[in-house]
Amino acid sequence: MKEDLAWQIVQNLRPSLITDTQNEIEAFTILVQAQESRLAELPASEQDSLREASAVQRRLRTAIPTAVEKPFIPVGSLRIRPGTNEDDT
Repeated sequence: MKEDLAWQIVQNLRPSLITDTQNEIEAFTILVQAQESRLAELPASEQDSLREASAVQRRLRTAIPTAVEKPFIPVGSLRIRPGTNEDDT
């Protein structure tokens, strides 16, 4: 979001868009700080369990292909197969 904000500023976009992005960044920052505070209050064993679970989740996410890695198929090249369109009945 910070990169988006920097791009919006460079592109001299509407001030309301820039303000919206700044507000989003602030809201997420507050949320992250609140969660970090809650995490710090947990017993060490629970903090360790959460860190381990987060690490596993990150590894799983990196193993799953994303849309960016898949080939782009232009919508115009897609064709509906005969008999699959509900309007044909």
